[in-house]
Amino acid sequence: YLPVGAEPLYDADAATTQRVHSLNLHDSLSADEVDARLPDQTPSDRALALSYHAWPTEPSLAPLLAAAAELRSRLRDSLCEPLLHAFAALLGGEEEMLARRCRGGRSDNTSLLRLLEYPPLEGASEGTWGVSAHTDYEVFSLLHQDRPGLQLRGRGGGWLSAPHSAERCCFVLVGDMLERLSAGDFAATPHRVLPTPAGQRARRSFVYFQAFDEEEPV
Repeated sequence: YLPVGAEPLYDADAATTQRVHSLNLHDSLSADEVDARLPDQTPSDRALALSYHAWPTEPSLAPLLAAAAELRSRLRDSLCEPLLHAFAALLGGEEEMLARRCRGGRSDNTSLLRLLEYPPLEGASEGTWGVSAHTDYEVFSLLHQDRPGLQLRGRGGGWLSAPHSAERCCFVLVGDMLERLSAGDFAATPHRVLPTPAGQRARRSFVYFQAFDEEEPV
């Protein structure tokens, strides 16, 4: 869990604060399962891996975590796998060229689901964003938002507001890994999130980041 103020400030020239908090969801694994996936770790790396994979045990959180785990599995299996095959075909490769590099056999630390909430502004808004401008470093990201707020930078440099939907609609954002792998044929999508105006209910979104496994070269 990352509280408000803990999100990295991606564009320090344009933003001073970011109004967002999030739950980052990895596989739920025991210490023994973590050690089996990631043997021979340093103590500090092992502690970090254990923190990634240890889910909260409070009973009140069980329904949320169960729903999030189901969503994560469905996104990974029903959307990410076909998209990896499609991008491989567009790159002129065989079907499994990208998918076999995203199996999470050692760890899923690079691919994860994030549940994000953007609280409304309190006080002055100058320099405050939901999330400042950046590109995602992964292969691609699947993003859903329940209300407007996401902006994408167009080819001409201007910022475009992305549509929103309460239904099952996701955007596919190209990430840095795919841009590098394609030698720039696929350009990573710069994006940012506007702050939620004061007096409005908190805005929510989820993002699934599809990345190569940690040991894969890019």
